Amino acid sequence: MSKLNPRQRELAVRRFPTPLEYCSYVFHFQAFLVGPFCFYKEYMDFVEGKDLLMNVTGQDDKPQFIKSKQPSALRAILGKLACASGIIIIIAVVAPHYPIEGNTWEEVTNSSYIYRVFYMWWSLTLCQMKYVIAWLLVDAICNASGLGFNGYHSDGRPKWDRMTNVHFLTFLMGTNLKDFTDNWNISTAKWLKSVCYERVPVLKEMSTFLLSAVWHGFYFGYYFCAVSLTLMVLSSRKLRRNVRPYFLQNTRRKTFYDWLTWIASTLSAVYFSVSFPLVTFQYNIKFYSSTYFCGHIIAILIIAILPRNKTDKKTATSISDNVTAYGKHCDQNVPEQTGNDSISTKKNL
Repeated sequence: MSKLNPRQRELAVRRFPTPLEYCSYVFHFQAFLVGPFCFYKEYMDFVEGKDLLMNVTGQDDKPQFIKSKQPSALRAILGKLACASGIIIIIAVVAPHYPIEGNTWEEVTNSSYIYRVFYMWWSLTLCQMKYVIAWLLVDAICNASGLGFNGYHSDGRPKWDRMTNVHFLTFLMGTNLKDFTDNWNISTAKWLKSVCYERVPVLKEMSTFLLSAVWHGFYFGYYFCAVSLTLMVLSSRKLRRNVRPYFLQNTRRKTFYDWLTWIASTLSAVYFSVSFPLVTFQYNIKFYSSTYFCGHIIAILIIAILPRNKTDKKTATSISDNVTAYGKHCDQNVPEQTGNDSISTKKNL
């Protein structure tokens, strides 16, 4: 137990489950067909009502747990059903005109670069919406049964996001790969992190993506996507460490960097991820051959050429001095703000 991190200790199974408890967890109706995944500890807390316990401070300043009444999930359920219904309409009307296989058609591959990028992004987004519909519906089912309560917001509103599997808008607006993985197939990502990423000593990214591919099935596209995303992770991490310090000298540069990384991250994620829904060897080779594997080549060159350290010592010292000087200048000339909407200059830096 001492070797586990806090999250692993929280989810640890401390008692061997009975056959009834085990079968109930494996075959519970809320997530039997398409998920979302929940850990055994979380499921048993729901069954035993422990997810409704509130941590309060007693008279002797010692923590005490009291059982609260389960709040209504009607608002959360209706919101998720409404979102799913809207996406269903979009897919029914628009998706037939932009099939994912169209990325391999000659009329698309021979078109302009801008149209190819648009078609690749839009067809993949429509394909992802099918998963979003399933996850929203299952999330609503879980909430209707009482599964998914996750405490309260700061303003007292109940949170029904314990079984939420996607934050689609946040996923689409992500500026780096972490934003994508943290907001897509969330429960499976937590499981992969717990059972693989935090446990393997080497090649953590590659091992995690390959385990995800095995979990999905045995199509070529799954494994090619795993290898491609590994290249994306390693290259983007190295590029960020080498380039980002040069954009921290003032707020304008930082804003420009955020916009630049959003565009680059979105295009990279779409390019490397499109192999997953293309599935077959023929489709993947045809599509990436038409792009001359440019994304893979760029990623490999970044990994091979850029130094391991983010900058050499002299450059790093110069950048650090500039940032420090700018921060002191702001502290002297900008009055301190208060309130929830104010953001300090130091925080921006």
